[in-house]
Amino acid sequence: MRNPCLRVSFVTTARVPEEVAVGPPVTRGEFFDREGELDELARLLGSGASVLITAPRRIGKTSLLLEFAGRHDEEAFLFVDVQAHTDEAGAILKLAEVAARHREVRQVVADAFKNVLGAVSSRLEEVSVGELSLKLREGIDPDWRSKADDIFERLAQASKPVVVAFDELPILVSSLLCGDDGRLTPQRTERTRVFLSWLREATIRLRPAVRFIATGSIGLEPLLTRAGISEVMTTFTPLEVKPWDEATARLFIEDRAGRAGITMGDGAVDRQLGKLKCFIPHHVAMFVRFLLQDCRRRGAAACRVGDVDRVYREQMLSVHGHVELATYEDRLKRGYRRRCSGQPSSSSPKQPLPAGSHSAPRARSSRPRDSRAGKPRKRSASSWPSSFTTGTSGVEGTRSSSSPTCCGTGGSDGSAWATSGSRNDRPCHR
Repeated sequence: MRNPCLRVSFVTTARVPEEVAVGPPVTRGEFFDREGELDELARLLGSGASVLITAPRRIGKTSLLLEFAGRHDEEAFLFVDVQAHTDEAGAILKLAEVAARHREVRQVVADAFKNVLGAVSSRLEEVSVGELSLKLREGIDPDWRSKADDIFERLAQASKPVVVAFDELPILVSSLLCGDDGRLTPQRTERTRVFLSWLREATIRLRPAVRFIATGSIGLEPLLTRAGISEVMTTFTPLEVKPWDEATARLFIEDRAGRAGITMGDGAVDRQLGKLKCFIPHHVAMFVRFLLQDCRRRGAAACRVGDVDRVYREQMLSVHGHVELATYEDRLKRGYRRRCSGQPSSSSPKQPLPAGSHSAPRARSSRPRDSRAGKPRKRSASSWPSSFTTGTSGVEGTRSSSSPTCCGTGGSDGSAWATSGSRNDRPCHR
């Protein structure tokens, strides 16, 4: 396996767009840093290990995986996003769809589903997504397990090693455990245990021909511990992806400004870092994009400290900025407050804050009620799953000083990426 550190992406001479990429996953010229994580991922997979990548949302897990796949064409890399699926059959269907579109392993799907694909098995690349999905679903239902075993056995015989990456696996696990009504039952617990035990057995039986990666922006450990089945993921080696440190965030800001031909004035970069505090890559890139767009709109060749303050106030604290920064925390609170608790999820959307507001949208009170007295019952912070205390950002103005931040001590098992407490207790950045 090639050493991914041989190419340092943030000093590449490849031509890249002046606009800072924000939102979708990035690769190649827009991919920045993470050489240590790429190197460690290569080492773990090279040893035959399966890997559990843990990180909050917007850290860049998907970009990391896609960049790794782009650098390692000696392996067939199958990126399987399962967050939209609620059952085992849906996850296996997604795996089959991805494999059917992959040139190196397309024949595996054609052979495994020849009884339902018929004549189209010889031209899978030409079949529409909808038609392919319907035919594959017919071949998976009702026995997803035997079909999944068949697919994996065939993948193990492929002409090159295969890496299967299940993205957002904890969301699928949460759906299996809690269902639509948010209730944890013995039947659902057993169903989840069977699925994850099957996956665990596959990681042992198929290595090194097939290696597995699982990623998630909410921790698996709290979910499995609550259900009493934490032993089913013991074959996965954790790889934690943390926010950038201050030096890396500074390099990114200076690099992107230089590409756009914009000079950062004295103190401008320091002011950006001070506003952000916690350097989640997506948030750093969003702030830089707002600043560069502002400079181009004004026809300015330099960005000053005053420009940073104004753009921060008008853009980062706008409705758009709050939506971006609050998404992950809201996702955690929905997951841990309502799922597996018997409380149905609310379908009514939150109203966005007006531009310039200095506090993020506040979630509904987390204090459970005592049904006998009809009053809130006090609950200590330590009783929440540790992933619940992970905040979205250390961005100034989006949380009160007593709010949890995203840059505490993270657990390598995926159960926590932050610790609760006041920003006054410790600096937010590493």
